[in-house]
Amino acid sequence: MKKGHMTVYLTLVFTLIVSLILSAFETVRGSYLKVRCENAVQTAIHSSFAEYHQVLYERYGLLFIDTSYMTSVPDYRKLEERLEIYLGYNLVPKEEQTLLFARDWYDIEDYNVSLTNIRLATDDWGGILRQQAVNYIGNYVGKDWIEEVQSWITVVEQYEITQEKFEDYHKEVVEDKEACWKENNLLNEEWNTYTGLPSLNLASDYLEPLFAESMNYSATGISVKSFQPWEHVSHRWNIQGTGVLEENGFDVTEEILFGEYILQKMGNYRNVREDSKLDYQVEYILFGNAQDSFNYYRMQESLFWFRGAANLSMLLADRTTQEKIKTISQIGLLLEIPPELLQAAINVCWAAAESIDDVKNLIKGEEVLLLKEPKDFSVGLGSIIIGKPVDLTPGDPQGDMLAIKMDYEDYLRLFLYMQSPTVKVYRCMDMMEADIRLTEGNENFRMDACADAVSMEIGIHSGYGHFYTLERKYSYF
Repeated sequence: MKKGHMTVYLTLVFTLIVSLILSAFETVRGSYLKVRCENAVQTAIHSSFAEYHQVLYERYGLLFIDTSYMTSVPDYRKLEERLEIYLGYNLVPKEEQTLLFARDWYDIEDYNVSLTNIRLATDDWGGILRQQAVNYIGNYVGKDWIEEVQSWITVVEQYEITQEKFEDYHKEVVEDKEACWKENNLLNEEWNTYTGLPSLNLASDYLEPLFAESMNYSATGISVKSFQPWEHVSHRWNIQGTGVLEENGFDVTEEILFGEYILQKMGNYRNVREDSKLDYQVEYILFGNAQDSFNYYRMQESLFWFRGAANLSMLLADRTTQEKIKTISQIGLLLEIPPELLQAAINVCWAAAESIDDVKNLIKGEEVLLLKEPKDFSVGLGSIIIGKPVDLTPGDPQGDMLAIKMDYEDYLRLFLYMQSPTVKVYRCMDMMEADIRLTEGNENFRMDACADAVSMEIGIHSGYGHFYTLERKYSYF
């Protein structure tokens, strides 16, 4: 039998080798634990963000996490809890996952998640939701279509076609008429008698008859649905996150795209959507009344004044027509009425009468030229000046701009572009909230509980003395 023995030298060497092996083992354990922690955190984030609000996505194409998780209490700490749950699934193995009686090689003793920033749909005055909506609709709208809408806007701006322009022109003519009547000691009723013109009261002569045709709701099919706007985003105090976008100023393309998003996702008079709190949602976004019928009347009124401005611009720009009206207006000298006043009144009444015809055609779903020469007017001058028919010859051609035809929804696009960006996005969120609350389990849904981006700090502690702190940011866009 041979006897084995170990010298002091070998003992020291063996100790060093064992220490090296154990140190390497611990280094490997720490390195792999770090990788495992990073993977677990990434998986937890992806799992949490996969819980986006399904109805909001399916109906509106928007990705947001509802931090209330279908309860009545929005709370970002619920998102923290979800992140910690998913983190635990990947960091702490279940008992049946251990190998025989082996101890967990990583021994995770504690972990926590703390959100440092959270971005909500209502942040930046609704700019967060708007940006997602613009990104979404940009995938469906081509460059040619955007350029077409921009051409409409260019024409409107070039001719200064606004509701206010026609209203101001009308107001100025009325004031001049009243001053003239007072100066000549005449009664207002004599205006009709002497001039053959309808009165300059456009509300009673034009708008009220137009509204009267819609008063029989059962016959006309006008919706009378209503809702409570003060329960929604635009009328309540909203929870604030920390999301702020870069200041880019007014972007024409973004405003056009957001308007198109609204038209595709919201109902209107010509295209009612099912299962909606209001039938005329786009009209609500424009005018803000709580009932469909009121928003419909406001839309008719806005179309009347806008079309009046367009028609007036074309009347005033047509030299041939103005010469003929000027000749007719000389009769005012016999009545001590300045011909310039009579000429202005004829222009107002003719533009208003043609505007009513335009509105009726648009409501029926027909297209109307954005700019019409007087020769293309459906209402003749003889209908304005009683007993004084006039044969008008064509005026000067205006080029391709006269070829622009627009229907009811096109005017909605134009009006949406002109609407205040903040008012537009807040009322849009009103409609989203109202409709989603009609679905099962979402009776307390709030847009200001919806998050699309977070920043967080994650702390993970191992029983072997390892401690890791990770910072992560994540967003849908």
